[in-house]
Amino acid sequence: MKTTYNSGATPVQKTNDQAQEMPTETMDFFAALAEVVKGSKMHKLEWKDKNIYAMLVNQILKIHKADGKFYEWTLSYGDICGDDYVLI
Repeated sequence: MKTTYNSGATPVQKTNDQAQEMPTETMDFFAALAEVVKGSKMHKLEWKDKNIYAMLVNQILKIHKADGKFYEWTLSYGDICGDDYVLI
């Protein structure tokens, strides 16, 4: 659980769900990919599981799936045309 402090002396506790909320600013695939090249991870809001994300692994675009493993990401037309990517 993440602890943040308000203006008073009492800490405000956030649940794990609140601490791991997805960013709300979305971008298209190419903008997200440019950030991935810089070291970020990208997540497509269409993917309901928050543990699914893409990143570069040894200079290859890979997708991390819920089973904890990385797979080479074979992009679909929908992936490339998507505009619901967020950085995590």
